[in-house]
Amino acid sequence: MRIPSNSVSDVISFFESELSGLYDKDELKEITWLAFFKVLNFSRAEMQNRKKERIHQSELLKLNFICKDLRSGRPIQYVLGETEFCGLTFLVNESVLIPRPETEELVYLIRDFFRSENPYLNGQRILDIGTGSGCIGIALKHFLPKSDVYAVDVSSSALEVAKKNATQLGISVKFIEDNILHPKKLFSFGAFPVIVSNPPYISIQEKNTLHPRVLNHEPNLALFSSDHDPINFYRTILAFASQVKNEFIFFELNPDFAEVLEDLCNNSGYDSKILNDIYGKKRFLMGKKLK
Repeated sequence: MRIPSNSVSDVISFFESELSGLYDKDELKEITWLAFFKVLNFSRAEMQNRKKERIHQSELLKLNFICKDLRSGRPIQYVLGETEFCGLTFLVNESVLIPRPETEELVYLIRDFFRSENPYLNGQRILDIGTGSGCIGIALKHFLPKSDVYAVDVSSSALEVAKKNATQLGISVKFIEDNILHPKKLFSFGAFPVIVSNPPYISIQEKNTLHPRVLNHEPNLALFSSDHDPINFYRTILAFASQVKNEFIFFELNPDFAEVLEDLCNNSGYDSKILNDIYGKKRFLMGKKLK
């Protein structure tokens, strides 16, 4: 790969020629800007206004390597080693899922519920199950600083990333390595009035529908539910919740199983409802334990 010159406009053209077959026009424009922001701290406006400027050779080399990495199919978030979530910058690598906009919606839903309808819950204990990069638990602690937030994951490598994120952001979250399917430590931490989880919810049958960038690079452990029981994680979390004095439960879910999960929650003693994401898909469940 070779860039004609070290001008900003030529580097932009280089990204377009090298990556146009892998990304649509709008996506390519966004990832090109993300690369420039990472290396040169360019705003979107500067991408347009500084096209004639020349880039230092060392920065040109970094952009070249980013483009080469993107051509291999790696997601831009892994290439850059970070992504934004709820206005915070999170470190990410192949040990953790890339945080999605839908999951941001889940965090905002919980934040707004606590702030407006149940402000007293701001001081409650929250458990984030399957924390991955730590994005949900850390963001909730950021928005609800009086809360006592715990976050659990079965993956030690994911927890390493989550702990680095908490440290980097200066946000205090207690991390636990345990398997919610067979918990050994979690019960020792006492009551969890609030539980939130975005567990693996893609069915094996949907595997072929995923983009290769997702399938080949993001951790399957965090993506796929059991082939035999696609709501196994939810069923297990609800059973766990019944033993830790849970009052409120929040799930991100597969729209295909929304009604099944709503029935499951109701049968587990919750007054639950399904909420849509910004695309109109049934994506979240909010449940309040009936007395």
